[in-house]
Amino acid sequence: MDTEKPAQNPGVGPGYETSDANPLGLVLFGLGIFVIIGVVMLITYGVFEHFKESQSLGAPASPFANASQIPPAPRLQTEPQIDLEHLRARESTLLNSYEWVDPNAGMVRIPIDRAMDLILQKGLPVRPQAMQENAPAADGARK
Repeated sequence: MDTEKPAQNPGVGPGYETSDANPLGLVLFGLGIFVIIGVVMLITYGVFEHFKESQSLGAPASPFANASQIPPAPRLQTEPQIDLEHLRARESTLLNSYEWVDPNAGMVRIPIDRAMDLILQKGLPVRPQAMQENAPAADGARK
């Protein structure tokens, strides 16, 4: 067995770290970081105190200060179901009731069911001229 060590190349290390990290350097670096952070915090505190004394902001704004004002149009519905019920009730009243529209002209609103019955009984009003003009065109269209 050969007990001799292999020859090393001069100027080339063994391929790993041969010394440990410097603990004093690490401690000084950490202290330096803490000192810098402390100085920056003191400067920031001083700047805030300066602005607090030199610039008055007044009373803090309340989020409820303008609560009584109505927003500009268009306003959104807060209760759409109730609004729909009110609309349907008004329409139902108009469609199912008798009411004078214009008493001077003799215009009256009647219930929709009654109006449909009257149209079925009497038919729709037609001008005599329109019947004569449309009659030949209708016959020509059938041929």
